[in-house]
Amino acid sequence: MNEVIFIQQDVLPAPDQGVKVSMLLILPSGLCGLVLGILVGALRVYGSRWVIFLTNGYVAIFRGFPLVVQLFIWYFGLPTSESI
Repeated sequence: MNEVIFIQQDVLPAPDQGVKVSMLLILPSGLCGLVLGILVGALRVYGSRWVIFLTNGYVAIFRGFPLVVQLFIWYFGLPTSESI
């Protein structure tokens, strides 16, 4: 009987909390990515010559670097509020 109480009180809430935190991170970042992707795609098709050049460079940079390298740059490369 103690095992059931332990599972209900200690084990089951942890994955539930993990799903909630994951959704709180996935939904805004996915929405921002969708909006940014649509905007860059539209500018690549309908923009002026220099806008097309800039958006092609933006796409080339993010396509050319692996995601792990981008994450390292974001985490370790950007200054923190303590170093400013």
